[in-house]
Amino acid sequence: MFAKFRSLVLAAPLFACMSCAIQPGDYVIYRVAFSESEAGADCGEPSDDVIDDESDFTTPTSMAIFAFDDVYFLEFGDDGMGGVTALEGTRSGSTYNFSGTSIDVTVINPDDDSKTTAEYTVEVELAINGKNINGVATTYSSTTCSGDSCPEDVYPYSCTSASRFRGSEVNDADLERTI
Repeated sequence: MFAKFRSLVLAAPLFACMSCAIQPGDYVIYRVAFSESEAGADCGEPSDDVIDDESDFTTPTSMAIFAFDDVYFLEFGDDGMGGVTALEGTRSGSTYNFSGTSIDVTVINPDDDSKTTAEYTVEVELAINGKNINGVATTYSSTTCSGDSCPEDVYPYSCTSASRFRGSEVNDADLERTI
């Protein structure tokens, strides 16, 4: 009898964890604060006027996580016109990984087919612990140029930066978006 009871007690955390996973049709809203972004060594040297700058200010924002089957989405940001960004991702236990890439090709001289290619990637890794959330958002940006009209002193360019964030779930919040 105790063996059956012990099995139920040991399995209880598994059932609790399954019930807190975000299911299709549900969403969870978090209020988070981002630390100042840290630029990688590939970003080049800072300008001469930046020598010992420091800040412990954070940037607040809201995030929402929702699901479709086994795919998760992280919604965040505001483009000033009510638009937001959603990154697709996966979940493993309480850890989520999201990413998205944008590529913009611009012709700078149609006579010699010179063009720039700008690539921007965002990766977010986060962990949920009860109602708390923390993680890091990493951005990779690069610009290359091909063709005879490309200035050699500007291209190629790349920069990696990362910003940590932390926050908590917002109780009884609803998303309000125009459809």
